[in-house]
Amino acid sequence: MFEAIFVAYALSASPSPMPAASPSPTPLREIGRVRSRALCTTLRENVAPTLAKLIEGDARIVAGRSTFVKMGKDHVLKDDGHLELDRIALGATVHNLARSIIAADTLLADAKRFPAKPQTDDERDAAKMKRQLQAVVDDQKLALNLFSDLLETDLRAQMRHDLPDGIGRATAVQPAVDANADATREDGLFGHTVYDRFAAEAGRYQDRIAKVEFIASDAVHVALADCRSPSPPPGP
Repeated sequence: MFEAIFVAYALSASPSPMPAASPSPTPLREIGRVRSRALCTTLRENVAPTLAKLIEGDARIVAGRSTFVKMGKDHVLKDDGHLELDRIALGATVHNLARSIIAADTLLADAKRFPAKPQTDDERDAAKMKRQLQAVVDDQKLALNLFSDLLETDLRAQMRHDLPDGIGRATAVQPAVDANADATREDGLFGHTVYDRFAAEAGRYQDRIAKVEFIASDAVHVALADCRSPSPPPGP
């Protein structure tokens, strides 16, 4: 995964600190060679925080996949107590992942930083980064849907299991849940439960997200290098 790359970019998004003022007067035009442009402001104010939220999202997806694996083991062991704790953990993952995604979406929806019709080179570069970062967010949304779908399916199956015979059994669960073969119909072998199948699917989402993150990281790297390069010396 590319969390370390995103962290490095986020930490370098702010301009380098200014050197201490010299006792002797310094011409104003010589102060601050690090470029201060619209794109650099966008990197600092929108892109770096977006990267932080995407890193959070990656961590949530890793946690969700691990929970799937644990749920599979607890199901085979018929450990209902730990399965209930697993559901709580998965619910927390869904909630926290959704919050990270909403925050990233909000940052990328800033019309001031990412104009709908870019006119300048800086605005076009910002629009390119937005497209590529939005692709990461959109793939994280797919992983979120996977987690929330299993959680809802599992809770519905548990509801049906807990209902007394003849009370609401026909309507407690959507037909789609039956089609998904809930955990009570698995063969009871380690690594072969419905939870393990969802864990494998989460792994495929992780691979897909890593690919779009790699593409996005390249665009961010180019923009950061440009913003941190010294400005040309002023003319005479």
